[in-house]
Amino acid sequence: MPITKTFLKVGTSLMLTAFAASNASAEMYIEGQLSMVDVKDVSTPVYSGSGGGFTFSSFKASVKYDDTTSLGVEAGYRFTPNFRAGLSYTAFSLDMKSINGSGKISDGTTIVDLSTSLTRGQLSGDSSFDNNVKLTMAQAYWDFQMDSAITPYVGIGLGQAKISNASGTHGATSFTIGANYDINENNYLGVRYNMTKVDGPTDTLGITYQDIEANSIGITYGYRF
Repeated sequence: MPITKTFLKVGTSLMLTAFAASNASAEMYIEGQLSMVDVKDVSTPVYSGSGGGFTFSSFKASVKYDDTTSLGVEAGYRFTPNFRAGLSYTAFSLDMKSINGSGKISDGTTIVDLSTSLTRGQLSGDSSFDNNVKLTMAQAYWDFQMDSAITPYVGIGLGQAKISNASGTHGATSFTIGANYDINENNYLGVRYNMTKVDGPTDTLGITYQDIEANSIGITYGYRF
């Protein structure tokens, strides 16, 4: 989406400008992120058609995904004692666990009535409902400086998502709350809770999904320059 691409370009320009103008009172950082991700059930509108080896008849479903693990990296710059901004990259998978809904779906040999739950393994090509998600985000944080080694913070993000079984990129927004613990002047550990929303994609089967919402709890390790 144009707005997210523009935001990312502005974020990159700010980072480069900040790096060029860095001084002793400011600092850059890089951190790794490991999180457990809970993806909310994703619903679809009524759909009839064919794609990816499946035929759908009055198909309307709620797709449940397994909990998953995400890996991420972020590089950023502290502009003031309270404000910092960064660019992040996060990747995780969406593996279908079950589908609940109405209508019929066929893989050419089996016709399944979706009036009851359809769990993974009941269709030969159920991996077609799986996706890999890659998020590229511009992040902004407000740190609540305290007279201790612990620094709570809140943050917002805007960017885009690339989903393996969907065309193009999709806008994404996020909200983060967390805290960092200073091991020493350069190293820190952190915990964070993140909520991310991705604009609803249309997959290669021709099915349009509602917005994808994911909540995650994670740990971070960072190094300040």
